[in-house]
Amino acid sequence: MAFLDVAGRSYESLASDPGLIQMGHNCNHLPLEPSIVEAMMDVLRREEFRNYAPSHGLEELRGMVVADLGVRGVKALITHGGTEAIYTTMSALLEPGDAVIVSDPAWPHIANFARSLRCKVIALPVYEDRLGYRMNPEWIALHLTPEVKLVAIVDPLNPTGGAYPASEIEALCSLASRHGFYVLHDSTYSDFSHSHVPAIRYSERAVVSVTLSKSCGFAGLRFGAAVAHPAVFERIADHQISRLGVNLVTQRGAITAYRTRSRWLPVLRQINDQHKRLLVDRLASLRGARALVPSDGGNFVAIDVAGTGRTAEQVVASALQDGFVVRSGAYTSPRFGDRFLRVTTTVPTAAIEKFCAALPGILAGA
Repeated sequence: MAFLDVAGRSYESLASDPGLIQMGHNCNHLPLEPSIVEAMMDVLRREEFRNYAPSHGLEELRGMVVADLGVRGVKALITHGGTEAIYTTMSALLEPGDAVIVSDPAWPHIANFARSLRCKVIALPVYEDRLGYRMNPEWIALHLTPEVKLVAIVDPLNPTGGAYPASEIEALCSLASRHGFYVLHDSTYSDFSHSHVPAIRYSERAVVSVTLSKSCGFAGLRFGAAVAHPAVFERIADHQISRLGVNLVTQRGAITAYRTRSRWLPVLRQINDQHKRLLVDRLASLRGARALVPSDGGNFVAIDVAGTGRTAEQVVASALQDGFVVRSGAYTSPRFGDRFLRVTTTVPTAAIEKFCAALPGILAGA
C-alpha cells in the first residue's frame, strides 16, 4: 500500500484527515448528482444486495457502457473498477515471455501487471514537449519487436495529461493490424477530454477500459468495464475474476449516472476546465514551474518544478505542511519523478483558489 502514501504519511491517515484538502489522487470531490445517491440508497432499502449480481453485469448497464462509446458490435464486461478490467484483459491476451509497451511516465500498474504475468516491459520515455508528453505511433513503431503482443496507452495520460488525437489512435490500430499486437486503451480520464475516440472504433484487436471512478466520484465504489469486439471479449470473459458479479449498489448507481450524464457531465467539464485555467494562469506568473499540458488532459495538472531548484518530493512535503495533499511524479516514473508533481482539479473552487494563493509559498518553503 506504500504507493498511495504521500510525503511519508500513510494513505489511510491522509484520507481520513478532515483538515486536509485532497488534491493528490484525482478523485472527484465536487457535488454528486442527487439521483445517483438515491438509486444506491434504494438498493439498500430494498435489500437487493442479498442476491448475486449477473456475472457479466446488469444487461441495462452493459448496454449503456457500449452506447456511451458509440461503437456498434462490441460487448462490455462490468468489473470492479478500471483496474480489474485492465488486469483481466492482460491476463487473457498475454503469455509468459511476451513484451508489453508502456510509456514513461505512466500509471504504474499496467507495467506491474505485465511483470506479474512474467512479461517483459518496454517503457518508452515521453517526458518531452515534442511528444506532447505521450507516446505516438511513430515512437511506438521504432520499438516494435516480434515479442510485443500488447501496447498500452492511458488516454489522457496519467500523470502528464497528454491526450491522443483520433488520427494517432487510428494509426496505432493500423500498426496493431500489421504487426499482430493488441491495443489496450485505458480511458480512465476520457470524460475530461474533449477529443477522445475509443480504439475499438478502428480495430478488433483493441480493448477499451472505462470507469466512473474519476468523473462520477465512484473511486471507492469500484465500477469499470472492459469493452471489446466479440472474439476478444470472449477471451477476456473467460478470465473474469468476479464470477459472481460487481456489487449491485455500484451497478444501480452507475445506471443512474449514465442515464443522467447529460445533466452532470457538461457541468463537471466546465468546472474542471475553469479550475485548470486558474492553476495554469497562476503557474505562468511563477519562475521555475510550468504546466506540462495546459489544456485538455484529465482532471489534474502536471507541474514541472525542475526550474525551482527543488525536487517534486520536497514540494509535495511543503504542500502537505500547508494542508494540501498532492502527488510527486515518483509514483509514476523513477526516471522523471523528481521533476514534476500532479495536482487534482475536481475539488471545490475555493480549494483551487486557496492552493493557487499558497503556491508561491509552497515552492519557496520546499
